[in-house]
Amino acid sequence: MGASGNERRIQNVAAGEISKTSTDAINGSQLHATNGEVAKLSNKLGNIKSGMSAGVAGAYAAAALGQPHDPGASSVGVAVGNFQGESALSLGISTISDNGKWILKGMVTHDTQNHTGAGASVNYQW
Repeated sequence: MGASGNERRIQNVAAGEISKTSTDAINGSQLHATNGEVAKLSNKLGNIKSGMSAGVAGAYAAAALGQPHDPGASSVGVAVGNFQGESALSLGISTISDNGKWILKGMVTHDTQNHTGAGASVNYQW
C-alpha cells in the first residue's frame, strides 16, 4: 500500500466488530473511544489512591494522639499525619477513671481529601 517515505492512510473504514472472536480492523474513532475509557479509569484509580492515602494519614494522626497514664487524669490533644502527599489532622480526648480501671477515648480526624472520620473506645484494665 505504501513505502518508506510514501506512507498512506486507509480512510473511511467502517467500525469493526469488537468481540472475543473478531478479526475485524478497528477504526480511529473506536480506538479514540477506548482511549477515553482508559483515561476515565486512570482518573478513578488516581482518586481512589488519593482517598486511601488520606485515610492512612488520618490513621497516623489518630495513632499519634497522646494518652494519660495516671488514675483520674484526662488529656486533650491535636496530632497530624501524612502519607504519600496527603495529610490529616486529628483532635482527641481521653480520660482514666479515678480507680485507674477504665479508659475512655474519642477522636475525630479530617484529611486533605475532605473526609472526616471518628473513633471511640472504652477500655478496662487490670
